[in-house]
Amino acid sequence: SVNSSSSSSSSSSSSSHSVAFMEKISKLNQQNVVEEVDKLYDMLGPGQIPTTFTDCVVWAMDEFHHLFHESILELLLSFPLNSTTKDGQPFWSKEKRPPHPIYLSPHDNKQHQTFVVSCAVLKAMVHGIPLPHIT
Repeated sequence: SVNSSSSSSSSSSSSSHSVAFMEKISKLNQQNVVEEVDKLYDMLGPGQIPTTFTDCVVWAMDEFHHLFHESILELLLSFPLNSTTKDGQPFWSKEKRPPHPIYLSPHDNKQHQTFVVSCAVLKAMVHGIPLPHIT
């Protein structure tokens, strides 16, 4: 549960972030403003503003899948395990080990569960969605 003092401090914190964002935007030229707004739109996407905590959990699960599965597969497509550098050395080495895509398994993996819950709570707080009471 969130008490009123933390709620008001998060509100003022979010307000200061809004002010900082607007100050940053005001210093940019028009093209850079468009790019910043496009970045925000891409992060939110059409219809991506959650209205319930369940929406936040779904977003967090999707984010996990994107970060730890899709992105890894894209990286491995760009740099397959047998890739070499310009010098003919293996691209993947002891210092740069290849990542492995993982599937979300919140029921079997406590770290996955913690990631999803933490992201969902943060998303809910950003959008002013009440957190569920957990017993």
